[in-house]
Amino acid sequence: MSVYQKYKTVSRLQLFGDDDIWASNTNSVYKTEGSSFTNGKRMRFNLKGAMNDVRLSKKARMIMEATFIPAITNMNTTIVRVVTSSEDKVWDSKKGNAGNPILVTFKDPNNQVYNCSEYFYNIHVTSNFLQSGFIDLEIESTNTTANIDFITNSPLTKFFLTCVIIDEDDEQTQDPNLGGPVDLKLYGRKGMPIRMPITGGI
Repeated sequence: MSVYQKYKTVSRLQLFGDDDIWASNTNSVYKTEGSSFTNGKRMRFNLKGAMNDVRLSKKARMIMEATFIPAITNMNTTIVRVVTSSEDKVWDSKKGNAGNPILVTFKDPNNQVYNCSEYFYNIHVTSNFLQSGFIDLEIESTNTTANIDFITNSPLTKFFLTCVIIDEDDEQTQDPNLGGPVDLKLYGRKGMPIRMPITGGI
């Protein structure tokens, strides 16, 4: 028999627009595919080494708790992408396989979104997601009809995003006190039970 323990780690990220280290970087603004106007901004947040000791598995998920997007001239429907490779298969009709996964969408600016479930507004992240020391986000307004000035007066200062990274996985162990025994002979090829052990008498 094999013995498994279930471990769960939770890391919390709280990102505020006035801490964007690229707030005044003109190279961080861009036009999205097919747009005639500047409508995208990459934001970078320095983790300052605080997450270097966090080790994730392939089952780790980034889950948004709440976010706010301020009103900016010429901005309308807005999406927030997380700049990361994802364990999810992502294909984007604008960017193909190169598109970063969308975490949340705003119908209008000057709006906030609250998440009431860990099953909404979440993406699977890679095991090295936190190892770069930075978190990058892409803010894109999809239906703009004029250039958006993301730089002058730092209009994204009031932006915020709070999220948790939950990693829950089974790990094999030799210590029977950490997990119950699992008899793999009781399970078929797809992990479904094919017979149940008798655990007690009548």
